[in-house]
Amino acid sequence: MKRIVALAICLLCNGIIQKTHASDSWIELKRAHVSFERPENWKSFKDLLGFPLVLVGPMKKGARITVGITPSDIKDYPYKKDGFKNSLKTYKDDAKKWISTKQGNINEFFPYKKTSWKNTGDVHSYGFRYNLGKVAFVERSYYLHCQEQLFHIKTLYREKLFRGEEKRISSVLDSFNCKSKVRSFQ
Repeated sequence: MKRIVALAICLLCNGIIQKTHASDSWIELKRAHVSFERPENWKSFKDLLGFPLVLVGPMKKGARITVGITPSDIKDYPYKKDGFKNSLKTYKDDAKKWISTKQGNINEFFPYKKTSWKNTGDVHSYGFRYNLGKVAFVERSYYLHCQEQLFHIKTLYREKLFRGEEKRISSVLDSFNCKSKVRSFQ
């Protein structure tokens, strides 16, 4: 009987932690405070895979959707004057160099896209679909200016396993918000 009670308490606590974890709470990073509306089964990790913050979706056949967030202290970035659209060639060249080091191949580049999310101004994105061996990946990079900081947000997922999850990823990204660490934080 004690084991059943202990198991019930653990399951209850786990449910509370999962719901709290999925909330729109602020996450403190070195250069900014950020928040996302995360689905209940998504988790966040600080300082993982070279990113100050990574959001991950649930595991599916050993893989997850990942969203890496990097705030920058760059204030006068070169794209401000020239526009991100003019940097597409550089993005493609860098992607080709990277994929050649992995013995992969690029299937498609996504065109430059300028949008906005509900808590930010302009969001500029590029992306590409590529193969490493027989596994196809979809990767997109988003650049935005929030609270006087440049943010780079990168999404990555296995195409075959997570096809159809684009709306969920877009919903998470659209909820992005930030607060500068210089300003008072409440």
